[in-house]
Amino acid sequence: MQRHKSIIAFIIALCYIGILNANNIVDTDKTEQISDKSNYNNHLFINNIRALINNGDLDSTLYFINKSDFNNDIIKNIMRAELFEAASQFNTAALCYKKAYEEMNCKTDSLAWSTLLNIIITNHKSSNYSANKELLIEANRIVTESCNEAYRAELMNIESIIYNKLGIIDKAHSYIDSAIVINNKLNRQNDLSINYTTKANIYYRNRDYNSALSFFKKAYNTGVENKTTNRVIKNRTNIAVALHMKGMINSSIAIYRDILSDTVFSKTNPSIKGAIYNNISGLYYEVGKKDSFLLYLDSAIYISVGIRDFNLLKSAYDQKARFFYFNKNYKKAYKYSRIVNMYNDSLNTEQLISSMSGVELNNNFLISQHTEREAEISNQKRKHLITIFIIIVAIIAVSAIIIILTILHRQSRLSFAFLKSVNSLKKKHSDYLNVFSEIKRIKEINISLKKDMSRAVFILQENIEFYGKIDKIMSKETNISDNVKSIGSSVKNMQAMMKESDFIRGNAQNEDVDLRIRIKQEFPELTKNEIRLCILIRLELSTKEIVYYTNTTAGSVEVAKYRLRKKLGFDTLGEMQKKLITI
Repeated sequence: MQRHKSIIAFIIALCYIGILNANNIVDTDKTEQISDKSNYNNHLFINNIRALINNGDLDSTLYFINKSDFNNDIIKNIMRAELFEAASQFNTAALCYKKAYEEMNCKTDSLAWSTLLNIIITNHKSSNYSANKELLIEANRIVTESCNEAYRAELMNIESIIYNKLGIIDKAHSYIDSAIVINNKLNRQNDLSINYTTKANIYYRNRDYNSALSFFKKAYNTGVENKTTNRVIKNRTNIAVALHMKGMINSSIAIYRDILSDTVFSKTNPSIKGAIYNNISGLYYEVGKKDSFLLYLDSAIYISVGIRDFNLLKSAYDQKARFFYFNKNYKKAYKYSRIVNMYNDSLNTEQLISSMSGVELNNNFLISQHTEREAEISNQKRKHLITIFIIIVAIIAVSAIIIILTILHRQSRLSFAFLKSVNSLKKKHSDYLNVFSEIKRIKEINISLKKDMSRAVFILQENIEFYGKIDKIMSKETNISDNVKSIGSSVKNMQAMMKESDFIRGNAQNEDVDLRIRIKQEFPELTKNEIRLCILIRLELSTKEIVYYTNTTAGSVEVAKYRLRKKLGFDTLGEMQKKLITI
């Protein structure tokens, strides 16, 4: 009874945990919904926007941000900044980050700090060094006031990047080394990976490709992210680039192909995939594989058209134009040169800025895409609920099975007769094994008897032939002593015995049906005569003995043995004989 109570309590606990998980996912707990609603909405909005950016659909993403009823303007501005940064519009991205930062009340929390660093990074990418001077002073002030070592390491990483671009290499190395020491101490693996990448880029800028490759590998091997995240893919791409610069083109191609293989079924940023296709096509062109070059280049063009990445598209068409030019196909070269001139270097900045100000795009296609995406999110939630329901049902089913098995186990303890019958069966099985072993021993004795019998018949045949010769001599000679005549009569008696021993010959030549079947199963390619020869060799008969049983010559037997050994794949006759004995 106590055991059943424990099982019931276990089932109730499992169901309670399942219901709690369901409530967390569908957000039906009103108390939790009130307390965590803001954070939940923020994370949901950010994840949706970043997923859209990652898919390369920038216009639709901007429309989604502007038309969303999400009321956190700080988060909206940060998402707009990430969008413009993905579109390489770094000046506009810096303005959005700055607007978000100015609206924040606390300048020392993690969101404000990351936003300030993003302003510095985007200014750096747009070469706006004058604006960064004041921002770096403010960042250092925040680090000093907060005494936050993690902040200090992040700022040092950015300052190292800036000094590297300005060509002040010693300072760049000094700052990044300090950042590495801090992150090692704090065990911040992802930040440490970023530091290693920065260190590698410093070496790469100074053409120390061996050191760059070493730190790119460190960056790839540090952290716990899987192989399909954008950060890890960029690290692997950096390794491939460094290998290319070292002249190890085939190794570089292998890494690019591994990346593409790993990201086939993942939601990797299409821009990154397009860049990889573009890079690998150039490597194939260097090694002279023109078909592979065109194949990967066309893939890069296809991706860049889909995501409207005009920089990548222009680069790919430019490569194609130069390829056809050098191959003297001037008509196609001219065609692709014209296409290159048709594309701008980036997205239409004015259109993006006006959209950001609230101007509606009036694009029904984008609206339908947004509606489909919302329906997809709703379907995912529904599937999640169904999964939870199945889990709860499975828990109940497993619990019921445990109860049934417990009851059956208790009943089995009372079934002594059943256990007795099982022991009886075990004993019978043991007797059967003993009988089987005895039969096997008798078969081995039978094989030994057959060997001895065959040799006896062979010796008898030799004696008969010898006495036959004597009998012929005696038939021609008249003056022969009585002793010799007695030998002749013995010969005749021996011949009679030989006739009576025909059954011995038949017994010696009798081919064991089971043995024939076993040999055929082991070597299905053997013919009937070859199986017969295998049996005679298994009996360890000599060539003369085999000649007697097969009515052939010694030379024919030797040739047959040699062909059989080669057919079965044995080096020596002894090896073949050992194998046949084990069958």
